[in-house]
Amino acid sequence: MFCTNCGKEIGENVSFCQYCGKQVQENIYNTNEVDYSQINLQYSNLKKSKPIAYLLLLLAGTSGAHRFYTGNYVYCWVIFVFTLIWLFTKTPNPVPVLLLVDIFALNGAVESYNKDLLEKLEVAKKDNKFVDLPKQGCLPTIAYVIITGIIIWMSVIVNVLHAIGNS
Repeated sequence: MFCTNCGKEIGENVSFCQYCGKQVQENIYNTNEVDYSQINLQYSNLKKSKPIAYLLLLLAGTSGAHRFYTGNYVYCWVIFVFTLIWLFTKTPNPVPVLLLVDIFALNGAVESYNKDLLEKLEVAKKDNKFVDLPKQGCLPTIAYVIITGIIIWMSVIVNVLHAIGNS
């Protein structure tokens, strides 16, 4: 059986969910039955927001945070590495071009993430199974922004101090 509050699998004869602590109620469903409202609730909790993605692009674009948010980890690291290379070597920086492309492509990235999420849940409906998807909330994205932001600002400070020392 599954808890109707958190969706985690729980034992058959328990009074409280060992994960969220909520009291087990009578509307618990078996693995053979699917509560579609629970799946729709799960989708609405896990889908990504376009305004948040664009806000991350605006505020932390050089760290690739907007792509981290949409689950495109390789692309976010490419942006971040190019930013670091530019800060330390003063070579031509492709990041502004990548960010300009992302102004137009980010909408599709968010839609693609949400479409893939919905497809996984649709398969669960079709197979009549409950899917316990990982809940990547905003905390990993915030941590990524903070860590990469610190690295970028530290490299800027090193470059400024180096420039002051050379003058």
